[in-house]
Amino acid sequence: LSSGTRSWDLSLLSPGVEVPFGKDGSMHMIQVKGRYLRPSTIRTVDRWDSGSIRCASVWSVLSHFPVPSIVRMFRAVVMPFFLLITMSAVSAAPGKSQNTQIDSLIRRGIDLVVSCEFDSALAIFRTITDRHPDLPGGYFFQAAALQSKMMDAELDLWEDEFYMFIDRAIEIGSVRNENGDGDAWNAFYLGSSMTYKGLYQARSGNVLGAFFSAKRGAQILRTVVELDSTLYDAYLGLGNYMYWSGRFSAIFRWFPWVHDEREEGIRLVGLAIEKGLFSRGMGLNSLGWIAYDRKAYGEALIHFQQGLALYPRSRFFKWAIADTYYRMRCYDQAAEIYGDLLRFIESGWQNDTTNEIICRYKLMKTRFDAGDFPGALVQCDLILSCDLDSQMADGVRKRLRSTERYRKQCLEEMDR
Repeated sequence: LSSGTRSWDLSLLSPGVEVPFGKDGSMHMIQVKGRYLRPSTIRTVDRWDSGSIRCASVWSVLSHFPVPSIVRMFRAVVMPFFLLITMSAVSAAPGKSQNTQIDSLIRRGIDLVVSCEFDSALAIFRTITDRHPDLPGGYFFQAAALQSKMMDAELDLWEDEFYMFIDRAIEIGSVRNENGDGDAWNAFYLGSSMTYKGLYQARSGNVLGAFFSAKRGAQILRTVVELDSTLYDAYLGLGNYMYWSGRFSAIFRWFPWVHDEREEGIRLVGLAIEKGLFSRGMGLNSLGWIAYDRKAYGEALIHFQQGLALYPRSRFFKWAIADTYYRMRCYDQAAEIYGDLLRFIESGWQNDTTNEIICRYKLMKTRFDAGDFPGALVQCDLILSCDLDSQMADGVRKRLRSTERYRKQCLEEMDR
C-alpha cells in the first residue's frame, strides 16, 4: 500500500479481507509474523484511494492500532485461553464416525490426551494414520496431541513434528476437496488443521493471525454443520469462536464480520456437551473458562470439577481449579492443589524447572495474598534459586523478575 512518501507491504493478507484504513493515510504500525514494522521499512505493493483496503493475496496480519497497548491487552487476555482453544480442537471431531474402529481409537486417544498421557495417545493416533494414510484425521490428531504435550511441558521441543503432521493433514484435506472426495469429516479436519496451525503460530506474538485463522476455521465449521446439522461435536469449536470473538467485538468493531454472539456461543457449547460424542470433557472445560472470563467463579469451579471427575489425572483441570479457587480467595484450597501439582512436577516431569517456577510462583502469590509472608518468602527464595534455561519462555522470565519484587515486599511486611 502506498500513500504519499510512505508505503506498506500488504501482500500477505487474507483473501477478500477488508481492512479499515484512515483516508488521511494515518496508519501507525502493522504487524507481520509477530513483528511490528514501521512504514519506512516495507516495500510498496499497491495503491489506495478509498477508506478501506481489499486484500487480494494470502495470509498474514494487519494491526491498525494507534496505540500498541491495545494489542498487548488483547494478547494478555487471549493467550491464557490458548490451551482451551487447542484442547477444544482435539475433542471436536464430528460425532458421526465413518468407521466404528476409528471412532473407538479417537475416543481413547482423546481421553489419554486430556489425562496428559501424551505418548500413549500419540501411539493410538499413529495407528489411525497407519490404517488410513489417505485421510487427514490421524495426522491432525497427532499434531493436536503434540501441541498439548508442548503446552503441558512449556517447551517447543516437538515443533518440527507438529508442523509435519499439521501440514500433511492440510495437504490431504485440500487434495480430497479438489478431487471431489471431501465430506463433512474432511471439511472438519481441513478447517481445524488450518486454524490449529494459525493458533500455534500465534504463540510467537501474532495474535491477530490467530483471530483471522479462527474466523476461517469457524467458516468451515459452519459448512460442516450445513452438510450435517447432527454433527454436534462441531458446535464446540464454533461455539467457542462465537463467544471469544464476541468477547473482543468492542476492540475489533471496525471489522464487519465481528459480532457479539456470546450467548449463542454458550448455547452451542452446551449442545455439544449434551449430544456430541467426543465433547463432554472439553465442553466442560470451555464452559468453565467462559464462566471464569465472566468472573462467575463459582460456576466455573463446578464445570472444572465435573471435568476432573471425568479425568481424575488431568493436569489441565487441576490447574484450572486451583486458579479458580485463587480468584475466589479460597487460598487454602488453591494452595493445596498447587502443592499437589508441584509434587508431580518434582517427581520428574521433563522441563521441570519451567513448570516448577510457574507452579511455585502461583503458590507464592497465593501465600502472599493470604497474608502468609514467611510462606511466600520461602517460595520466592526457591524460585530465585532455580537454574535458568535458555529455552524458557518470556513469561517465565517475567515471573522471575516479579518474584524479586514480591520477595522485597515480603521482607518489608515481616519487618513491620
